[in-house]
Amino acid sequence: MQIKEFFNNSIKRADEELQRRIGEIEDEFIELENEMVDHQKQELETLHSQLENTLPIEPKMSSELLKLRREYQGLAKQKNYAAAAEKKHRATELQQLENEKWEKTRAGRITSAESSLILKHKKERNTHNRRMQGAIDEAKKERDKKVKQLSQNYLNTDKQAANAHTIELAHLSKVEKKGGSFEFEMSRNKKGSISSRGKTTSIKH
Repeated sequence: MQIKEFFNNSIKRADEELQRRIGEIEDEFIELENEMVDHQKQELETLHSQLENTLPIEPKMSSELLKLRREYQGLAKQKNYAAAAEKKHRATELQQLENEKWEKTRAGRITSAESSLILKHKKERNTHNRRMQGAIDEAKKERDKKVKQLSQNYLNTDKQAANAHTIELAHLSKVEKKGGSFEFEMSRNKKGSISSRGKTTSIKH
């Protein structure tokens, strides 16, 4: 009974140790994750700022737009204001179209670059989570290994105790048998002695 109680207490301590270790691992990785998230946030903000500063707000003028601008400026110098106004209007419309197109292109480049970085960050977090789970799994393996060893020790000790008990019972059985034979011999010898004394007394009479 004491052996089993010791074994159960040992298993309980192993489980408590596992939960304590898992708690330590989770706390450690949560702290690392918070640091990683802060770093990723700063990295994303830095990238966004760099893209906003390096990508021009307005696009480079197309050759067609430059041609229209030269034409209406030339017409204006020639005082052909009506034709110049028409060319200028066409240039303004074209520039507006090119600006709208560039605005979409620019926003797309920023989004694409940020999406790539966000995907990289996601992979980093997944790797972080796998490492944490790996550490937890390793702690569980250590617990299982310890429990397996405890179980083997328990079985060996229990078997030894059972064998010792069997030997003790066998020894007691032999002692009891020897004791019974001795008592029988003593009783028989005592009866023989009494019988002999009886015969001696009769002869004397």
